[in-house]
Order: sequence, then C-alpha cells, then structure tokens
Amino acid sequence: MWNKRRIYNFAKVACVMLAAFVSQYSSAEDLTELKLTNCVERVVTSLPVSGTDTSGSALYYPESKMQMFNGCRITSLRISFNSASAEGGVRIFITHDLNGTPEYEQTCTAKSGWNTFTLDTPYELDGTAIYIGYEVTGARYLSYSNTFVKGEEWVWRRAEGWVLYEDIYSATMVAYVQGDNLPKYDVSIGDVVMPGYTTTGTPVTYTGGFYNLGASTVEEITLAYKVDGVVAQTERISVGSVANRTYGTFEASGFSLSEEGNPEVTLEITEVNGNADLNLTDNSTRTKKLLCRDSFTPRKILMEVFSTELCTNCPAAHRTIEAQLGDKTDIIEIGHHAGYLTDYLTVDASLEYEWFYEPDMLYAPAFMFDRTSFADNYPSVYNYDSPLTDVNASVLDAFYAEASAAPAFVTVNISKEYDETTRHLKLTVDGNQLLPVDNIDSLRLYVFLKEDSIFSETQRGSSGSFYHRNSLKECLTDVWGDKIDVANGFTATYETDIADTCNVKQMYAVAFVANYDSEDRFNCNVLNSNEVRIVDGSSTGIVSVSGDSAPLLRLADGNILLSGEVDKIYVYDISGRLVDTKNITGQSSLSLEQLTSGTYIVKASGSGHSQSIKFVK
Repeated sequence: MWNKRRIYNFAKVACVMLAAFVSQYSSAEDLTELKLTNCVERVVTSLPVSGTDTSGSALYYPESKMQMFNGCRITSLRISFNSASAEGGVRIFITHDLNGTPEYEQTCTAKSGWNTFTLDTPYELDGTAIYIGYEVTGARYLSYSNTFVKGEEWVWRRAEGWVLYEDIYSATMVAYVQGDNLPKYDVSIGDVVMPGYTTTGTPVTYTGGFYNLGASTVEEITLAYKVDGVVAQTERISVGSVANRTYGTFEASGFSLSEEGNPEVTLEITEVNGNADLNLTDNSTRTKKLLCRDSFTPRKILMEVFSTELCTNCPAAHRTIEAQLGDKTDIIEIGHHAGYLTDYLTVDASLEYEWFYEPDMLYAPAFMFDRTSFADNYPSVYNYDSPLTDVNASVLDAFYAEASAAPAFVTVNISKEYDETTRHLKLTVDGNQLLPVDNIDSLRLYVFLKEDSIFSETQRGSSGSFYHRNSLKECLTDVWGDKIDVANGFTATYETDIADTCNVKQMYAVAFVANYDSEDRFNCNVLNSNEVRIVDGSSTGIVSVSGDSAPLLRLADGNILLSGEVDKIYVYDISGRLVDTKNITGQSSLSLEQLTSGTYIVKASGSGHSQSIKFVK
C-alpha cells in the first residue's frame, strides 16, 4: 500500500520510458502553420492564485529559436482558463521585455476552458527573443498541462511580479505562427540512454528519442558522436515517419572505441532528412564518461526491496519481481520490512535505510538496484522517488540492463565456518580493487544475514499463503558499513550465533562494498556484492500443518501423496505466486513432473484444515 504524499505524473513517466507520444500524422506535405508552445494541450493540473488580483503566465523563446521564424507572423493565441474571467479581464501580449511596455497587447473576454484569440493585427517576428503571455483578473487558478518540450516559463504572483516557473508542468498556451519560410527541419533531443561502460571494439548502443518541431515530417536523422568535444563518427538513422509535434525514437550503434580509456561522450543530432537542423542549441545530449577496457570482471547486483505485511500491493510486486528477474543468477536480493509501517520481521537496520527515501515520503513496495540512481538515463522515473515504487516489468527490465552493464570495481569473497550443534557462524570477507574508484577513501563493507521463504498467513493482499523473500535478519557490520582499505586489499571477520527462531537451511550471508556519503543518498553506490548459503544443500519436505488432524499430504520420490480428506491442492513458487491449482476427487497422489526446477510450496485443504509442504525440485 502506498503511503505517498505527492502525486505521480504518470504520463511523464511513460514518456521517459521512451514510449512515443501518440502520433497524429499529418500529410507528408510541409505544414503552413506551426505552434509555439511547451504543453501537450490537455489540462491536467491547476496553479492556485489569488482570485482578487491579476495573475498570468508567459512563455519565453530565445533568439536561437526565433531566428528560424524571422519574417513569419503570430496570428492567434489559444489559452485554457480554469474558470471564467471577469469581463475585460484578459490581456494577451507579446513583448521583448516582460517588465516593460509590450510590443503587442490586446484585451479580450474569455470563458472557462479553451479560448482562441485572433490577433487584431498579426504580429511580425523579427528573429529576436520574445515573451508570449497573458494576464487575467479574478481567476483563482491557472491551468497547466503535461510538458511536451521543456522551455523557460514565467508566472505572475501577487507582490512578487513575474517569477520563473520551475515545476514540471507547462502553461496551457499556444501561439500559432504562419509564413512562407516556416522552419522545415527543427528537432529537439529527448531522453537518451547512454551507457557508462564498454569494451574495446564493441559497438555502443544508444537508445533515445527526439521531438519534431519543424514543418516537415522527419524520416531520417544524422547523429554525431563527439569524443572529448571532437566529432569522432557520424551515423544516419532511419526513424520512420515522425510528424510535427510528435515524438520519434531511435537506436544507434555505430560507435565504438579502439583503445582503453575514459573519454567524455556527447551525442548530437546534426541533420534532419539530410538537411542541417536549423537550431542546434537543443540537439545535444548531456556529456557522459564512457569507461572502456579490453575486458571487465562481471559483478553481482544488490537488489533491496522494501515491503511489509501491512502492504496490500506488495504481493503483486513480489510476483512481478519473480517473473522478470527470478531466473537471473547475478542478482542478490535483500528484503527490508520497512517503508510502509513495520511488522514482526522488521529489524533496526532496515528502518535506518529509510534514509534512502525523500524526507517525509515513505511507501511500499519499493526497490533499489545497487543503491544507485539511474536518473541521468531515466529522469522522469526519478521525479519523486528513491527507492522506486514503479515495480513493473518495463522498469525492472530497463534497470536490470543498466545495473548488469556495470562491471565489478572490487572483488568480494566470502568464506564461512558453521557449527550445526552450537549454531555458531564465522564469516571472513576479503577483496581488492579492480578498477579506479573516485571516492576510494569513503568505501564501506556491509555484511548481512538474510532468511528466505518465511511462511506467513497474515500478509495483506495475498490469499492467506505467502512466503517472505530474503528478509534481512541481522547486520553484522555497522548499519552504515565498516571502513575498509580497498586499494591495499581488505580482510574482515565476523561471528554470530544463529537464532533458534531462524531456519538456518534457508539462510544466506551477503556481503557488499559500497560508497557512503551521509549528505547524499544518491552517492552510496554498491561496487560489487556476493552471497553464500550458510548450510549447503536444499531442504525438502518441510511440513506446516494447521489444526490437530492427521497430515493431508507428504512427499515421496518426487510425488505428493494425498490423504482421502484432501479436496483441493494449491502450488506456489517461492515468491508466493500461485502457479497451479487442482480440485482433487479421490486421487491418492499428485505428480510434480510438469514443474520446472526450483523451490515450491504445495498447500492442501480439506476437512476444515490445511497443510503445506515445501520442496525443491
């Protein structure tokens, strides 16, 4: 169950995951009218303002943008109002100085909703920077939309005058421009997934998008790869047919490095349909370092999941995690019973790790990969969240690909000594540096104990039979890790006694090395992880019976033997996901041959009681 205090901009999240806006294709002919606007023209939110004073919004377009429109004319404005304004209370304007006398202004009346104001005299553009805006008297709210492209915007606030608008939305205002020389080729680059690691001679794949703001349909773009500021290669990419004011996507893989290094790479769209883009100021990605080596040592990924028994949405999230990542051998999962209240499995360390959330924002389900923010490649997903609540297939797949592409910066080795009689455990963890690390003096070693497959009949949002995944039981280091000397190699030993309440056969030791920055939760990246099972081998035939009746089922030679009192069988995987159910009519056994290898729980019901058997196939 979410316990969030802010609202998601789901449309924007979908955009950042590179799903294109719904295309409203025009004809292949060049348009004779273009729009100057930042919004998607659908009201989604309101900005409260005083209902007794003047308020308003303004869009700023710099000279680099307006030079393309030199000699064209603004013929009308389309603006949405939250409520009807007072008669004569709307003033539209175009100006070079937001606080000066406008070059053009016009007084209008308006109704609630969208209004089109035709300019009494079309405003001729001279290629210089302008503000386009409106002021309204008597409005209690101003209408805002999701943002199509980012741009500078201003809002009029009482006593402050015009102030920069810095929220994620955009004013619902559109200027219509006509002319014989409308810009045909003008794109603005969108979000681009830029890898941080590659090996020599291997093509680097970049996926991303762009906004078509020109009058021509875009069918091809030319991408320039800049290495340390110098164009190293170019690539022409077919993008289908991307109409004006729609979002196109591309995949580029025409770039590779021949030598080891750590250069800075920037991508820039330089041409559209083989013609120069008329405004290159919004065509470049951020600059990102690309670590290149002949080879890398693979790493294991630490996935931390926040989930509690009181969270009704958590079982579904665990099922999604199992479905998407259950077959991955390079993921080490830790379950924190925190984020949304607490339960009987909550430990103090997990509560400490709620520090990774934004202040005053706690929720579950949520997850982190390697305590790392992927906001540079997926900025809108991180509008509000760390850890992320978006436990869906596309996010998990994308973030797994991102995390698994990163190499191991250090080695992490675990050796164990366990006494089954005394339940005493001794762990030795050692490792050394593999790759350069910027913040080597702030690295810490963390050592956890976790227990998998803890059966529960009280998990909200489940059908009464649920197995908690990889629950954190004990932190053997300091909650925020122990300092280590990675540059010269490290060795650390930890000892503990396993509690009698723990099923040691389902317990693991987890160790990882991470940076620690008490001032920045996004600067605590995990550099590598490892885990080891406390007791080798898998347990089978662990029985849980409710009621005083004789057992309904038992395990024999890979089959489930049933008593005559069984009327229904349920088969769950280790995440608690129901994978099979059968009505039993006089059967004496149930074959498990149809199941793939893994850990399962079979629950039988009959005669008013139930029984569960856990087994490993």
